[in-house]
Amino acid sequence: MKIFVVEDEKNVREGTLAMLEDLPAEVVGAAGNIDDAFLAIKDTNPDLVILDIKLGEHTSFDLLAKFDRVPFKVLFVTAHSEYALRAFEFSAVNYLLKPLSFKALKENIEKASQAIGEASSFHLETLRYNLEAKKDQKLVLKTLDKIHVVPIQTIVRCESDTSYTIFHLTSGERIIVSKTLLYYHELLSSLGFFRVHKSHLINIAHVVKIHKAEGGDVEMSEGSMIAIAQRKKEEFLELIAKIGLS
Repeated sequence: MKIFVVEDEKNVREGTLAMLEDLPAEVVGAAGNIDDAFLAIKDTNPDLVILDIKLGEHTSFDLLAKFDRVPFKVLFVTAHSEYALRAFEFSAVNYLLKPLSFKALKENIEKASQAIGEASSFHLETLRYNLEAKKDQKLVLKTLDKIHVVPIQTIVRCESDTSYTIFHLTSGERIIVSKTLLYYHELLSSLGFFRVHKSHLINIAHVVKIHKAEGGDVEMSEGSMIAIAQRKKEEFLELIAKIGLS
């Protein structure tokens, strides 16, 4: 695999290149700014570009925008930021955290070498949107035959089906993805989603009514009735009371 490194911090760039020497990869070049990177990438035609999100006064998207299409895979590098990391997870885009570790670099390069095709415009555009958006972020959902880009606010609820998760949208569409409900619980819980039951993660914004009798149920905007687990009932009712829905 031919690799090109784009990093404006000289010490990070040199450190990355040093680690790559111990991996089965051909480093075809490196650059510290988007203009040099664009020209060199066109000349060297790499399979993978390791690309820092922030490049001085520019961003990695300023570089990617110079290409009519992105003819290579991209492995982003970013400094720690909970907001930025969530944007990467929502967008289903691989990334490395600074300071880089050899193990993480090796694992992500191996993952990139096994991936089919070049960088997906769906993923890259969704990542850019999520990094820039202050609200109304989007989630990339990959099924067997499609890639769905779903606005978070259109997700009514998520339902567990063993190792799969079923997304129920405001449009009535159901999307089944091969990731667990636990994964999406951890990803979405800070955005107004609550796990009322081991099998159900709901969007609080789509709660229509709380039925407190006989254990308790939540009526959702698309008409479903979701049982509230006994061990979750007190916490859920406290949350609902705080936001004035009880």
